[in-house]
Amino acid sequence: MNSMILHELFFDGLKALGGGSGWVLLSWSARDRKLVNQWASDHCHTLAGGTPILALDMYEHSYHMDFGAKAASYVDTFMDVIRWNNVQRLFVQTTSGRGTAGDTRQ
Repeated sequence: MNSMILHELFFDGLKALGGGSGWVLLSWSARDRKLVNQWASDHCHTLAGGTPILALDMYEHSYHMDFGAKAASYVDTFMDVIRWNNVQRLFVQTTSGRGTAGDTRQ
């Protein structure tokens, strides 16, 4: 899967999930063999058995100092600085069975 498809999946998920406080996660579901966008309203509810590939912190502390109430501007800036090649590398690593996204073993 190339980085442009990962970008589209994550960005479309952001629009669908709307706003609020929590985390927006692009996770790989090994059970379902697909990417899943999810909203985690706290720090412990994530996709069961899923491996996060990309995370966006939407708690107010993450953007309020720089963006005030303009959460959409924060999301736009976040999307502009994502290194999609790294996201693709994590996706390939996670789906190839070489460990989880956080695993740095070769």
